[in-house]
Amino acid sequence: EVEAVLEKATRLTTFVALALLDDENRGGDVLPPLQHDFGNRAVSVFQAVNAGAHQPFAGDLRDLVRDAAVLARQLTERP
Repeated sequence: EVEAVLEKATRLTTFVALALLDDENRGGDVLPPLQHDFGNRAVSVFQAVNAGAHQPFAGDLRDLVRDAAVLARQLTERP
């Protein structure tokens, strides 16, 4: 069942909703738990990465990649 849900997930918000809320249908609800669990920087990184899939990123890409890696690690290491 888990693999079937992951195969259907095509959006960043879906993956984060699964990680934080255990519900792939709650992509619109991920910002408050991101803020609560990981802080403002996590929200900013999530928004930048999500927007960057649709438009060019205007900031420092090295910083974005570094911060995105930190957030990904935090999400995967979350109990």
